[in-house]
Amino acid sequence: MYRAPASDLSPDPRAEFDDELTVLLAGRAAEALMLGDVSAGAGGGLDSDLALATWLAVQIDTEFGLGASGAACFGAADMHALSEADRQRARVRLEKAEHRAIQLLRSHMPLITKLADRLVNERELKGDELEEWLAPSLLRPPL
Repeated sequence: MYRAPASDLSPDPRAEFDDELTVLLAGRAAEALMLGDVSAGAGGGLDSDLALATWLAVQIDTEFGLGASGAACFGAADMHALSEADRQRARVRLEKAEHRAIQLLRSHMPLITKLADRLVNERELKGDELEEWLAPSLLRPPL
């Protein structure tokens, strides 16, 4: 189960949740972008990023009072008993987040490609070395 951000006083909780969904779906988006398709590993079990993102998308509507249900909390959703409308809203929210993740990744393709080549040769980057690679991209907004 996903927990609401620690900052309950977020000035824009919808944007914060959209960002979280984008992060959760970034691995799946990277597979789609880099490999042309996603694997079953992009879904996984109940503790996978896709499962967590799906749960969050449903919670936005059913528990957090930020979705189609308005200012209402209906408690924890039974994921197997969701209405088709609830499933469709979650699906649309997830597709938007995945599309956003793809756009963000695409805007950094030169860096991602160089980093992937480096990782193929060295298998891992740690701490300061990884920060050196990422620092230039963190200094400016990608879109």
